[in-house]
Amino acid sequence: MNAKRVSLCQGKGSLSHNMRLFTANNVDSTRTKDNIVFVNISQQEIYEKLFDEAIREYNAKQKRSDRKITTGYYEHQFGRGYSPNVVTSADKRKSFYEDVVQIGDMKNTGVGTADAETAKAVLTDYMNGFEQRNPNFKVFCAVLHMDEATPHLHIDYVPIGHYSRGLSVQNGIAQALKEMGFGTGKDAIARWRQSEYEVLKGICTMYGIELLPPEKSVGSKSVELYKEEKRLEEKVQKLREMDLAADSTEIPYKKKLFGGGYVLTEQEYADFTAEKKAVSVQRADAERKVIEAEESVRQTESRRSVLSDREDDLAERESAFEKKKAAEENEISKNVNRTSWARMQADIELERARKLVEEQLDINNVLRDTKSQLEKAKSEIDSLLGFKIENMHLKNEMMAKDRKHREEIDNLESDYSHKIRELTADVASRDKVISEQKASIETLENTIAEKDSIISKQEQDIKVGDELYLDACAVGEYACKKLGKDFKRCLDMKINNYSIPYIFGEQRSYSR
Repeated sequence: MNAKRVSLCQGKGSLSHNMRLFTANNVDSTRTKDNIVFVNISQQEIYEKLFDEAIREYNAKQKRSDRKITTGYYEHQFGRGYSPNVVTSADKRKSFYEDVVQIGDMKNTGVGTADAETAKAVLTDYMNGFEQRNPNFKVFCAVLHMDEATPHLHIDYVPIGHYSRGLSVQNGIAQALKEMGFGTGKDAIARWRQSEYEVLKGICTMYGIELLPPEKSVGSKSVELYKEEKRLEEKVQKLREMDLAADSTEIPYKKKLFGGGYVLTEQEYADFTAEKKAVSVQRADAERKVIEAEESVRQTESRRSVLSDREDDLAERESAFEKKKAAEENEISKNVNRTSWARMQADIELERARKLVEEQLDINNVLRDTKSQLEKAKSEIDSLLGFKIENMHLKNEMMAKDRKHREEIDNLESDYSHKIRELTADVASRDKVISEQKASIETLENTIAEKDSIISKQEQDIKVGDELYLDACAVGEYACKKLGKDFKRCLDMKINNYSIPYIFGEQRSYSR
């Protein structure tokens, strides 16, 4: 059987690399057409397919609108838009996971050889059964690369679990592994990976490939450090063997009693002893270097842990920044709504003031009519008093009527005086309210004018920015056309932080 080692490990997760949206230095673009794309679904499509129904069910159960999820699951969980690279949320969930599977290496399974074609068939069979074996890992991108040194498979998937609290379906690697029967805890992923290794081993056996035991991982050591450690280990082992040989060798330096002659002279024995001591010194020095190398590895791993914590901290800060940005945009929208609301309230208050003025005018008209009637009544009384009544009875009757009329007039005058005072006080109070409302309206109008000015300036800035963006796009598209470049591809590469010289082929390296 053909013996090879297999690599089954977690990848970094770069959809742009997997789908060849850019060409790295180790890629032969003439062989990119030989790559096999098993699955290629956008993140947005897979997330909507997996989680939209769960969001609708969750929102339907909420009685308070502020508890409803108003965005897609990806933005709700990760606080940002879709990214071609893996994004980690505040609760350590990843937007997707990637596994990289490779059989052999460039020395024994290089692309273009018969072994590479066999590895291609093995990886194809392995991929075709992946989703059936792992129903909770929803694959949205799977590519077999044949344009690098050795055939290898990239599998990108979203792990899903089912929950009784919150959304019924969520992104969760631990719950996904549990539901697929690999238990819980830190060893669950190891048990799953061992299961996949056994599957791959069985497929390799069918194709006549014997899997060698995996090499011990070198962790975060560099290649140079790893080689230096191996060299030192070999040297120490050799020195130890020499030391053991020296310890077990009899070194006579005196004349034998029955054989005659010398096996070693005193000088030779002294030289050998000195050499043995030198070897011991070299061994101690080599062991010291090994200890220093191990300490360097420990420090490297410590720095790696610190860097990992810093990356998590940066991810949290980025998430907080995106949330703050969204909150500020929401606040701007609220300010615009408040301005509209204030303008509407000002119109309502103005209309109310107009109605108060009309009511006051009606009251003034009533007062004028009442005074006119009172004067008319007094005139009638005066005319009645001017008459000479010859009949005493009639005179007394007239006097009684006169007293009665006077009492009524006095009552009317008292009532009207009281009403006039009340109306006057009410008019004064309403005048004061109208004055205050006019001042408030003026303040609101000034505020509205200031905000209208700010909004107008912002709209002008946006218009200028849009014009500059369109002009820049037109210039870029024209320049790309002149240079024979695809404008959209160049723009996507720039969004992914590749340098301008690299995009236009002026240098081999690129910045991310």
